[in-house]
Amino acid sequence: MSDFELPLRGSVFLETSDAELARREMSKILAPHAMMPADDSRPFLARHHHARLAGMSVNFIQYSPGASISADLSRRFYLIHYVLGGQCRLGPETGGRVLTSGDIAVINPTEPFSLTTTADCGQIVIKLESAVLNDTAHKRFAIPQHPPIRFDPAIQSPQGESVALVIDLICKKADTLCSDGLGPKTEGLLAELFIVTLIESLPHNHSAVIAYKSSDSGIAPWYVKRVEEYLDLHAEKDIRIRDMTAIAGVSERTLYNGFRVWRATSPKSYLKAVRLDRVRTELLGLKAKSRSVSEIAREAGFRHMGNFARDYGKRFGERPSDTLRYRLAPKE
Repeated sequence: MSDFELPLRGSVFLETSDAELARREMSKILAPHAMMPADDSRPFLARHHHARLAGMSVNFIQYSPGASISADLSRRFYLIHYVLGGQCRLGPETGGRVLTSGDIAVINPTEPFSLTTTADCGQIVIKLESAVLNDTAHKRFAIPQHPPIRFDPAIQSPQGESVALVIDLICKKADTLCSDGLGPKTEGLLAELFIVTLIESLPHNHSAVIAYKSSDSGIAPWYVKRVEEYLDLHAEKDIRIRDMTAIAGVSERTLYNGFRVWRATSPKSYLKAVRLDRVRTELLGLKAKSRSVSEIAREAGFRHMGNFARDYGKRFGERPSDTLRYRLAPKE
């Protein structure tokens, strides 16, 4: 049925051969809509995998042998379509584009839309609450909430690459943590990362505001800030440069140049500095020698104690054991 790996496999909401049941149940999660199988003479199968994040839901949808769908969106949410394989043809009201693997389309609030999928089409559909997107746009970019953001339906593939990377990240996180669910902080981080990437990567009616702010010579590029925020929150994890470029949505070379120009360091050195600062803060906060230096260092993300001690000495001018000893020394 598909040539791609099924996402959200731990979050199966529905698999059915009943077309009316599929339409009715999916309407509850996404939006009320009409749905007709592409070929009544062939067996029908609908798949719907569903995960919930802060202010948005992530859905994998696939119909065999394809289907035609139409709906009128309410003013309360956006729908973001990301095609994994096969083809999805949008109706004339949203540009009439044919989406293929890797393509992105955004259906704005209050817009009517229709689409037709092929038998091998699978797509991620993200339902994003309008209030959440507009609040984030105002907080992160000072974009006014009126008029609300309306995305251009004519999105080119290169413009959607960063969005696709973040969607892949969200699906992988949801699969990894499907048994316990994502924690509220992780949910909030991923949701905000997705919204910021949408606003910065895709054309919309406030794009000129983003371009103006990005051209300000005193402000680091958005992709540098995005990686900094992620590293500040997750420095203890085993983070590789490929993880950073996926978060940034830019090439390794662009990311390194951005850090070199705006932070006078490399992404890896920035990560190391965050970890070293965490260790020093922890050592200075100890009230008693209840934990070892190596234990604290490992919790901060260090794996090689010799390299850690050398780097700590270079940054702070003393050994970590000296920091601990001075902190615990009796005060005269």
